[in-house]
Amino acid sequence: MTGPSNWTPDSLSIQVKGEITGGFTEDYIKGLLLFTYPGSNQQISSTSLEYSPSDEEIVNWIDHNTPFILRLKGGSEGHAITACGYVFETGVSAVYAQDSASGKREILHKDDEGRFGYTFCDNETYFYWERTIVLTGWQKPGNGDKWVYFDRHGNYATGWFGFEDETYYFSESGEMQTGWVKINGLWFYFSISGKMQTGWVSVDGYWYYLDDSGRLLHSQWLSYKGDYYYLDSSGKMRTGWLVYNGTYYYLGSDGVMRTGWVKDGGNWYYMNSDGSIRVGWLVKDGSYYYLDSNGRMITGWYRISGDWYFFNSDGTMATGWLERGGSWYYLSSSGIMQTGWLNSSGHTFYLNQDGSMRTGWLYYGGNNYYLRYDNNRPVSGGPTGSMIYSRKARIGGVTYEFNARGEAYKALPGNIVPKAYKPIVEAA
Repeated sequence: MTGPSNWTPDSLSIQVKGEITGGFTEDYIKGLLLFTYPGSNQQISSTSLEYSPSDEEIVNWIDHNTPFILRLKGGSEGHAITACGYVFETGVSAVYAQDSASGKREILHKDDEGRFGYTFCDNETYFYWERTIVLTGWQKPGNGDKWVYFDRHGNYATGWFGFEDETYYFSESGEMQTGWVKINGLWFYFSISGKMQTGWVSVDGYWYYLDDSGRLLHSQWLSYKGDYYYLDSSGKMRTGWLVYNGTYYYLGSDGVMRTGWVKDGGNWYYMNSDGSIRVGWLVKDGSYYYLDSNGRMITGWYRISGDWYFFNSDGTMATGWLERGGSWYYLSSSGIMQTGWLNSSGHTFYLNQDGSMRTGWLYYGGNNYYLRYDNNRPVSGGPTGSMIYSRKARIGGVTYEFNARGEAYKALPGNIVPKAYKPIVEAA
């Protein structure tokens, strides 16, 4: 993140300015050269020509916006060598700033008039400015892990900052912010490169949405590309069941609010067009369904308002004849289970109080009736369970006469049917 002309020196070296001579040995260095660094004095010996500031000193310099420069204090007779092979006699101080990684090396120089300037090592021309040389652009001072941005005057950025069509935010101490940052009571998210994020972002396995100004949305519905999402009080995108204003909604694993049929935990639910859960009756594609008070689709027998209904495995309401567990039941066109006498397809049946179809003898209202059944087919002429009427029938080795109403009489010799008749079987 450094600009084309910005760089950070990681070490400094001291030399003395003077006339050009030739050759060099360490013996030319005599005594100790003292120089100052912000907040302290340091020494350099005849066996050490270079000094690298510590991390703590680098941080101190950044915190106080102090110029990155060293000055000789006093001075002594002796010589030091430059990288170009020039040897200068003692006099005005000169300091090299260098970057070991890139190999870049510049001279920080103070002339006789007290001005500061710099030149490259292979250039004999000096350029002077009236202010001290300072860092500009993107910098990571010392071994720090935080980026700082300096303007051309060496002032670091704080607060909101725009750079190359991106938005950044810096702390009061100038550190570029990353991750979640609360600003004036609002939350914003900045990438690892410091760029303010907008739209969907995934953080620690959760999804969040930031509007065009970077603000985190929370505690609200979000309409996005035709779909609806819900963001909770912490801004996290919700999935699964959601209770909102006392109503249940279902949000898929992708966060999208579902409508229509939804399967969860082995149960089916139906979500209305506005996403709210459906309860009670549902007519869908010509079929009837029933959803209980929790919205679960009902299957099997279910009692509604005192009446029994049967719903198939796909949830559709059954009508007409239904065989369950070896018994037959009849459900009206509205799905209600029938009991008592039933006329169906030209035949008469009797349904017990539990709705099961009666077969065999029935004593009802002081009369005996016989309802066909399939066990060894003792009686023919109609479907199982249908009542015999207007005919004779031999049942259990005995012949009976059935009138038009299906009432049975035991036939006497000569097939005389008595007017008065005692019940053949007691009511079951």
